[in-house]
Amino acid sequence: DDDDDDDEAAEKPTVDCFDKFYETYATNIKLGVIEDASNRARLSKLLKFHSSKTGEPTFLADYVERMADGQEDVYYLGGESVTALDGSPLVERAKRRGIEVLYMVDPIDEYALQHMTKFDGKYALKNLGKEGTKLPGEKELDDDAKQRFDKLLSWYKLKFADKVEKAVLSARLTTSPSAIVTTQWGYSARQEQIIRAQALGDPSSKQGFMMNAKRTIELNPIHPIVQALNELVAADENDAKAVAIAETVYDTALLTSGFVVEDTAAFAARVNKILADNLALDAAEPDEDALAELDARDAAADDDEERDEDEEVDELDEDEAEVDVDDAKTEL
Repeated sequence: DDDDDDDEAAEKPTVDCFDKFYETYATNIKLGVIEDASNRARLSKLLKFHSSKTGEPTFLADYVERMADGQEDVYYLGGESVTALDGSPLVERAKRRGIEVLYMVDPIDEYALQHMTKFDGKYALKNLGKEGTKLPGEKELDDDAKQRFDKLLSWYKLKFADKVEKAVLSARLTTSPSAIVTTQWGYSARQEQIIRAQALGDPSSKQGFMMNAKRTIELNPIHPIVQALNELVAADENDAKAVAIAETVYDTALLTSGFVVEDTAAFAARVNKILADNLALDAAEPDEDALAELDARDAAADDDEERDEDEEVDELDEDEAEVDVDDAKTEL
């Protein structure tokens, strides 16, 4: 028993020492994966990423040992934080099926994995933020579903041609109505965040062009919002309510998928309109009488401020006059 305790005590410091080592040199190891092709396979075995299953960083080899039956690929998603990634619509189906997802929160993580086509020469690395990524055993949606939503998908692409490259039905969503994904060779949401944060980032550069590239919106055919939107569009393609709902669905998909909403004012206005409708209000803004009263208060405040300034000038003039009189008396 004493020998067993000694063995356990001897193993624990090794783990602690590696954690400290990794905390210090993780970035260097990842840079090695990017730059040192001859040692890439060896360095990849030292990498650790946050896990959706264990709740803590894990080695790729340990991930492979925990793979679900029939799983042959390693799934990951990049983002700003573990909390944001764990709530992303892009991991809903995987988590529901018990498939582990690795969370890439270090800015260099996704770049490092892009230089690894496979781990251990066997397991492909699949980004859930990219279009075309499929889970094990995932089947195509039936023709009936595709036919029922065909008009909505065509309408989405036409109405939002400046934003949307494709609109497709999703097999990866469960409780969310929509999500945004990029092409296999486009920037991910996390990579866009990193580029936007660069002090010398140039929107007109090649990077800026790729960031402004159109995206694919995936719609959840079993979600009530998508089903209701489908009915609205089927009834009237020019329905203003349908357009507003579709815009909000797209913008919320941007946010939950890790992207940036460009026109935040328009997005906020649509959300306020939805709140006003739910509260049975006539409008989402104050009425003209309330605004007129606000203008009157502002005008009165401006008059008071101007009057105070005039009084200060008068007092200053009086003080200067008294000083002049005192100086004259002194000279006499």
